[in-house]
This record gives sequence, structure tokens and C-alpha cells, in this order.
Amino acid sequence: MINEAFLNDPYPAYHALRAEGPLHWSPEFCGGAWLLTGHADVAAVLRDPRFSVRRAGGWANSSGPGH
Repeated sequence: MINEAFLNDPYPAYHALRAEGPLHWSPEFCGGAWLLTGHADVAAVLRDPRFSVRRAGGWANSSGPGH
């Protein structure tokens, strides 16, 4: 769960994730999601059509603000 300390300074948590590896499962993020920690990995996934919002179906469209 996100707490005030994280919101005030998220960088120690980001550093800890990167130190543990490039890919993490988080059951707390959007009801469950994979987190990538490296810029190159994120850039590659964003350009890969296999990871499109269309493949996520209703989950991606209904997990944003106001839903």
C-alpha cells in the first residue's frame, strides 16, 4: 500500500526495486501488475504491440481515476 513516506520521496523504494531485479509482481498496484524497473525495458515494452491496452481489455480501461 502506498503511504505518505513513499509519496513524499519514492526514490528509495525505486532504488530497492532496481537492486532486486528488473521485473516485479505487485498485487497492490492496480489490483495486480508487473513492474519494470529499467528505462530500456520500459521503452521496449511500450513499443511492443503484444503489450497493448487492447490486450488488457476492460482492466486497463476501468482501473483509472473515477472507476
